Amino acid sequence: MLLTKETTIYTLTQEYPVLIDALATHNTAFEKLKNTLLRQTMGRVSTIEKAAAMGNERVLDLMLFIAGKVKDHRQSRWLERLGAAQSGICN
Repeated sequence: MLLTKETTIYTLTQEYPVLIDALATHNTAFEKLKNTLLRQTMGRVSTIEKAAAMGNERVLDLMLFIAGKVKDHRQSRWLERLGAAQSGICN
């Protein structure tokens, strides 16, 4: 997924559900993301740029936070798969 300021919050949270809690913890303005109905409706029109404005933070800072969480999530999934593969080899 290409992350831009026009990326919608809905698309992000569909692809990476781990971002729901991460964003809510990161900025209290994003706590509403925990509400599935609001996330599915408002999230479709709310972009990263709009969310940053609502959260009173710079777009770049929010994008870097999101990118970091996505990277952490991908890395942890990769390590889980590696561990599972190594377990299969060792058994």
